[in-house]
Amino acid sequence: MLISKTLLNLINKNNNTKKQQNKKILLLQKFKKLNYKKYQFEQIKKKNYKSAQKLSQFNHWIKNKQIKKFEHLITKPNQTPPVTFIINIDFKPTNTRIYIFNRKGEIKKNYSAGSVTLIGKQKIKRYVAIINIFKKLINETKTLHKASIILHLKNITNNFPIKKIINILKNHFLILSIKNFNSKQHNGCRPKKLKRLK
Repeated sequence: MLISKTLLNLINKNNNTKKQQNKKILLLQKFKKLNYKKYQFEQIKKKNYKSAQKLSQFNHWIKNKQIKKFEHLITKPNQTPPVTFIINIDFKPTNTRIYIFNRKGEIKKNYSAGSVTLIGKQKIKRYVAIINIFKKLINETKTLHKASIILHLKNITNNFPIKKIINILKNHFLILSIKNFNSKQHNGCRPKKLKRLK
C-alpha cells in the first residue's frame, strides 16, 4: 500500500511539472506571436510613413511645377505693380492744370481751374483750385481706385502745402514715385554785372 501511495504521489508530481511546462510553452508561444505582431505593425508604420513622405514630396513637386507654369501671372509681394497712369500737376501763371497721361505718354484727361467753375483770380488760388479739381477727378475715376500712379509736379511754389495734396491722393491711389520738374532760375553764361563808376 505504501508503495502504491508513493507511486501515485510521484505520478501527480510529474503531471504537475508537465502542466507547468506546457503552460510555460504556451506563454512563450503567445509572447512570440505578440512580438511578431508588434514587428509587423512597426513595418507597416514605416511603410506608411515612407509612402506619406513620397506623397508629400510628389505634391510639393506638382505645386512647384504649377507655380512655375503660372509664375508670369502671379504678382509677387516684392515686385512693384505696373504703372496705370501719370498725374501731372502744373501751376501756370494764370491757371492751375492737372493732366492725366497713360503709360505711353498720351493725354487721357485734362483738368483746369476753369473746368470746376473758378473764374479770374480764383484760378490762381492754388489750394482751392486743386481741391476742387481732385474732387472732380476722384468722382470720374472711381473705377481706378487704388490704382498705381506716378506723380509729376511742375512749377510748385515753396509755400504750397504739397504734403496735404499727397495725403489726399494716397487715400485714393497707390503712389509709386513723385518727380519734381520745377524750373530753377539760372543766369546762363553771362558775366556778372559790374557797378558803374560815377
